[in-house]
Amino acid sequence: MKVQKLIPTSGIRKITQRIKSIRSCPSDCTVLNKSSRVMRAKNKSDCIQYAKIFMNSSSANPNIRIPIIEKLGAFILGINTPVKNLRIVKDGNNKIVGGYMSTMRTPEEFFISSLAVTNPGRSSKVLTKIYKDMVSAIRSNNSKTVSCLVSQDASYLVNLYKKLGFRIDDIADPLEFNIEHNKVLYHMTMNADDFCKIL
Repeated sequence: MKVQKLIPTSGIRKITQRIKSIRSCPSDCTVLNKSSRVMRAKNKSDCIQYAKIFMNSSSANPNIRIPIIEKLGAFILGINTPVKNLRIVKDGNNKIVGGYMSTMRTPEEFFISSLAVTNPGRSSKVLTKIYKDMVSAIRSNNSKTVSCLVSQDASYLVNLYKKLGFRIDDIADPLEFNIEHNKVLYHMTMNADDFCKIL
């Protein structure tokens, strides 16, 4: 199977350099084909598959795996994931390799509630597709700001988002975002026009 090649633009090279400055990333090994695109999730099965990727990518200790707990957790998270808010990317074998969830938190704020890819650091092609899809949604919604939640524990991510132009607005209210009470998450925002110019 041939790998669909993406022509590297100066923008893509720039963001790759920014990511490398925070954490070294292995070369991209994701196999996509011409039909690979970001699409809306079709059913709860898609949500559960995405939930598993999300849990794996955000695991505090990926070396400690309890399969039955992972499956149960992904199932519960997937069942509670709204299909209409989930956008996914499938590879050449029709397998989900990444995706993101977003909502309009306010009429002018495009909120990225989660983003996950398989093999973080090896999925620049998937991330590029996701980014372009986000830009399209931001423009169609006439959003003024883009926001996301970032764990205080993930300092490398906080620094990366700062380099991309995000700023910390406040600490997320656990009740508003339905998160663990002992988890500290930064609510980070960025001007939508600037976000659309990252690549």
